[in-house]
Amino acid sequence: TRYSLPPRALLGLLAPDYFGRGPAGFWGPWERVEVGYAGVATLALSFLALGQRWRRRTGQIEGGTACQHADDGWAYFALIVPVGFTLAMGRHTSLYGLLYRFVPAFDQIRVPARLILLANLGLAMLAAYGLDGLLGERSTRWTRHAGAIVVLGAVITLVVGVLRAQTVPQDRMVQATRSIVTAAVLLGTVGVLLWGSAGHPRLAWLIVPVLAVDLIGLGSRLEVDAHDPTQGFEHDNVVAFLREDASLHRIESNAGAWQPNAAIVHGLYDIGGIYNPLALAPYEAYRWAVGERGAPLYNLLGVKYVLCDK
Repeated sequence: TRYSLPPRALLGLLAPDYFGRGPAGFWGPWERVEVGYAGVATLALSFLALGQRWRRRTGQIEGGTACQHADDGWAYFALIVPVGFTLAMGRHTSLYGLLYRFVPAFDQIRVPARLILLANLGLAMLAAYGLDGLLGERSTRWTRHAGAIVVLGAVITLVVGVLRAQTVPQDRMVQATRSIVTAAVLLGTVGVLLWGSAGHPRLAWLIVPVLAVDLIGLGSRLEVDAHDPTQGFEHDNVVAFLREDASLHRIESNAGAWQPNAAIVHGLYDIGGIYNPLALAPYEAYRWAVGERGAPLYNLLGVKYVLCDK
């Protein structure tokens, strides 16, 4: 259950940069995981879709273009949103533990937060239902109400969020505040478009480019590392020294500056092989059992040189 999504991290669904994104920007007091930010417009359209479905079921409005023929699919996607969020929270809820214990093969799953993908799929599809219903809606009352609620949510987000941002570490205050303001502006924009589309349905199409700007603008630099990825391979003096020894031997790399896959690039023999999460279990068990360097089992590996940091 490492890398479970804590409940307070769900703030990132509205303001993804509040706790920072990527290795350099993250400052939250838990193991860094992405929260599955799907865009403010996606949340608003999903909320609209839920209301549309409820009003359609109670006979207050008639269906849109495609919604009439896809009620079963709507229910499925509405269900996987809370299930996906609950599973992504891992050890913070009981559902993950129950599945881990009783569902075959579920105990082989790592990083519960990745299951946020299920919730993202559900939100995306609900947003599509919401937009579809918005374009074909015959009753405008709920659309205006939904738009007003979203605008009110933007005001609350701005006031409460900015006040809350003053309590974060001082070096992260600007980042948190900017994230809240951005979320409020996006939420307010989508709310105004929803409200206006009640009288002018074509305005609903403007929500799509707003969502595109949102996702591209906030996500295009995510996980982009400016460091040179080849630095861990470029140790010409070390490689030259090791190649001077013509005897058959292996090395053990225990240096942070040495890339784990460097040996195979330079034609050397490393007891770690290549860096791969799908390691061979018997060999890994042997590696953990050899004891200290110089012990008989360690010597059997044929290590002649150990690479260490200075």
